[in-house]
Amino acid sequence: MSDYDFSTLNDEEFEDLSIELISIDKGQRFETFKAGRDGGIDGRFIYDDGNTEIIQCKHYLGTGYSGLISSLKTKKNNINEIDKVNNLNPFKYIFTTSLSLSAKNKKEIKDLFHPHIKNENDIYGKKDLNSILSSNPEIEKKYYKLWLSSTTVLDRIINSALENRSESLLEDMKEKAKYYVITNNHKEAIEKIESTNILIIAGEAGIGKSTLADNICLHYIKEGFKFYDIEDSMNDAHSAYKKDVKQIFYFDDFLGATYLNAIENKTDSSVMKFINKIKKDNNKRFILTTRTNIFNQGIELSDKFKSGKIQKNEFILKIQSLKNIDKARILYNHLFFSQLNYKFREELFFEKRYRNIINHNNFNPRLIEFITDEERISDENIEVKDYWKYVKEKLSNPKDIWENSFDEGINEFGRILIVLTVLNGNRIKEEVLIDSYNRYIELANIQSVSHQSKDFNTVIKKVVRYFLNRNKFFSDNNYTLFNPSIADFVLNRYSKEEKKLKLYFRALQNNTSLSVLSSLKRNQIINTTLYSSILEELLKNSNVSDNTNYLISLYDKCIRIKDFNIDIKLLHKLVQGVINGNSNVTLVEEFYSIVNLFDVDDFNIDNFDFFDNIIFAIDKDIDEINCAINLYNYFNIDDSSIASELNYLISEYMKEELINDADSIYEHDVDFEESMNEEGQFEVVNDSVEDLIDSLYEDIENRIEYFNNIDIDEYDIKSSIEIDDIKSRLSSDYTYDKYQNYVNDNEDTNYSTSNSLDDIDDLFERFPRV
Repeated sequence: MSDYDFSTLNDEEFEDLSIELISIDKGQRFETFKAGRDGGIDGRFIYDDGNTEIIQCKHYLGTGYSGLISSLKTKKNNINEIDKVNNLNPFKYIFTTSLSLSAKNKKEIKDLFHPHIKNENDIYGKKDLNSILSSNPEIEKKYYKLWLSSTTVLDRIINSALENRSESLLEDMKEKAKYYVITNNHKEAIEKIESTNILIIAGEAGIGKSTLADNICLHYIKEGFKFYDIEDSMNDAHSAYKKDVKQIFYFDDFLGATYLNAIENKTDSSVMKFINKIKKDNNKRFILTTRTNIFNQGIELSDKFKSGKIQKNEFILKIQSLKNIDKARILYNHLFFSQLNYKFREELFFEKRYRNIINHNNFNPRLIEFITDEERISDENIEVKDYWKYVKEKLSNPKDIWENSFDEGINEFGRILIVLTVLNGNRIKEEVLIDSYNRYIELANIQSVSHQSKDFNTVIKKVVRYFLNRNKFFSDNNYTLFNPSIADFVLNRYSKEEKKLKLYFRALQNNTSLSVLSSLKRNQIINTTLYSSILEELLKNSNVSDNTNYLISLYDKCIRIKDFNIDIKLLHKLVQGVINGNSNVTLVEEFYSIVNLFDVDDFNIDNFDFFDNIIFAIDKDIDEINCAINLYNYFNIDDSSIASELNYLISEYMKEELINDADSIYEHDVDFEESMNEEGQFEVVNDSVEDLIDSLYEDIENRIEYFNNIDIDEYDIKSSIEIDDIKSRLSSDYTYDKYQNYVNDNEDTNYSTSNSLDDIDDLFERFPRV
């Protein structure tokens, strides 16, 4: 039997569900009424003789049975629920509640409403409603949020996670789902992903991109898909891919804070490869989110995105697409499930102030979450009399929503943890955070005061509540920002704090933080002078015993600055150490730029074993492959074994690129026959695809640098392409598009939607009030 507790439904949703279930159970359709104060009637059935049956639904989540009975007896304006029923005097009264009821409970309720409740069978508790649901699975599917309150389904959700990290995210998704409002955006996003298996949700900060993505993921998890959260590397996604398994992959904020950083990290290339892989597999779904401006700039900058037509998968989420009734329901759900004291909620009902929130130009779901967060309001010591002023200030200055919490809600030690996370790219492993935190405190010489503890475990508890998420990955903890806008706030706050920035980057001392530092300069968050000054500070405090790849990255950034003073002897010692096999290199391009400062005769080379490690570090990336070829030529290597490894790497790269480029061939790239074949398809003109493959191969080949022992098998690479499959796909897509264009040209698109203030007022009229 079903085991729903109905905790993810608000009162209106529970009412609609209850009336539909009772209509099925009684075999008669009860009429329902628009939102508003019900006067004791939630559902009604009228017999031919005028007698009426009335349904009343009570969704008392937090108060328990005693609270339910108390609410039925308590008089408001000199009338209680029992008096209302007596005044209505129905032929039959049916009572439903989301609470579990014992036989004794049902008898007590029947006695309260005597003589209108004829039989205890007309009293429906949690178990009764679940019993009807078990026999009517179509109702379960209809009420999207219902299944999130099932223990069985929740187990299925958690078990769908491919890793512990994904499990942690799913727990968070489930908790937030109760606030979710299904709008046209939800339906259109489902249609979009169903057509291509790919969905890129783009929108401005706070608009609800991640919330929409979360709930699309939950929709597919319910359908039996395994869930995988891509944290920061597409390599992990490729490894998790299983051909015959239904899987959904989720990459939140996939371009990061800046499109330049994403392109530098070659996110565009790896994402396009995975998109092309998913498109061909109907057992897979891939959901990505990003900010609109970053996505648009990324398309302009990235040849991979342009050639891959990535924008065809884009779903733009705009606040304008939310109707006022949608905004009203978002606010309603946050108030309904909030732990806010009723006096605070009454401040928003006073003179219908909720209208001001809904109609405000700065309305967005993130702000609504912020202003209804009971713990945050409590920590900021907001009193009831000041609450409306607080709400108006946050709506008027949304960029400052983190300011008070950052300055007053946490102490200096908490702020250090947040800044370290931001400067590490908005995510950080716990062990790295602890080391960096302790290093920063030591460098800054910060002492604990009597009422503040600097112990990491004490401080992190407070920070995790509001600013950071803790995600468990097997036995390790990782921390990510609670919200990307925290990074905007922190960077704006610290962008001119030279002394602190130097200490923070010294404390982090890793490649990720150096990438962040570069992106801050490129995006003009810090100027070139400050950038150079921070690098100089890091260089001055570096040691040859530090991590080799960190030093390579640091030196590479320094030598790119004109007239930057750097000790050439240190650079030589670093390269010689790599040649001697003292350490392995993973940053091939940066290593090549440093090596180029010297003549090959400046180094002592006994063997080329170190080059095996360089080839091993390369991940089918053209820039890294060409750097490896240039290093091969630079060191005058003449080793058949190494040449064979390099040729294999090049061949695998060319195969993968050709397959991806072939998958990115679209209808407008080829010609089609003018008439349909016997199967009703427009066929691709002969040799059209073959000629295109030859051209694509030539383009890929031209990207490869030359070396003496290069040996590539063109036939082997081209044979990896399934020409007939491509033709079939193109033919099918072209035929479908022509049909769809015909339908759209002849479709009547006139429609109207009710979105009046009366609907909004009716909704808030029904809100449970104390």
